[in-house]
Amino acid sequence: MTRSVLLAVMVAACGHGDAAPTRVENHRMPSTRCALAIANPGGTLAMNGRSLPDLEPSRLRAVLGEPDRVERIAHRERYEEFGDGNHPSTSDNVEIQDVHYVYDGLGVVFSTGNGAWDRSETPTVVRVFFAHPRVFDHTAAPAVTPRTRGQCAVTINGVALDPDVDLRPAGVTYQTDPAPLFGTTFGFTSFATAIDRLYTDTGGRHIEIFLDAPATGRAAYLEVR
Repeated sequence: MTRSVLLAVMVAACGHGDAAPTRVENHRMPSTRCALAIANPGGTLAMNGRSLPDLEPSRLRAVLGEPDRVERIAHRERYEEFGDGNHPSTSDNVEIQDVHYVYDGLGVVFSTGNGAWDRSETPTVVRVFFAHPRVFDHTAAPAVTPRTRGQCAVTINGVALDPDVDLRPAGVTYQTDPAPLFGTTFGFTSFATAIDRLYTDTGGRHIEIFLDAPATGRAAYLEVR
């Protein structure tokens, strides 16, 4: 190859002229092919720019397509009714079944919140799972988790949630009152004095951010009801 041809190849490789610029991926934030936007206290939800006024399965399919799987999981709970002078108290071991619409490729699960004798198929909660698994183990883990995590970006009032940073505001302790965060107000729960969860104390929907571990305080998953 002559010197002039070699120089021409080098210039083209460097992207001069009308060549498209090199795309640099930001590996800290999740892929925006799945984006959940939450407004609080307004309570509105949008997925991939489309409104979700409710979580009806037909609406989820219209926005996200068919789920990768639908899990029906049952468990039993003690249900009691206290009587009075004319009616005795009763105690039953009741089966409760919840339905989980799992989008494995997005790291998102929509779940019902059924109670005794309720067989609803319509989810009432959405969970977005981030890359860092939850190490805190003093609360029950979600019944169903997706096969992949960290594929969905979340914004609250237009503020991006970065799952790779410590979400606990500076100076906050387990005794701290609710504090401004993500354009709204969050309270804090703790285990053995370590903050393990952030939650909204006002608004049309209840938002909870479950943190991964005491030392890091990163988002493990987010739950919106």
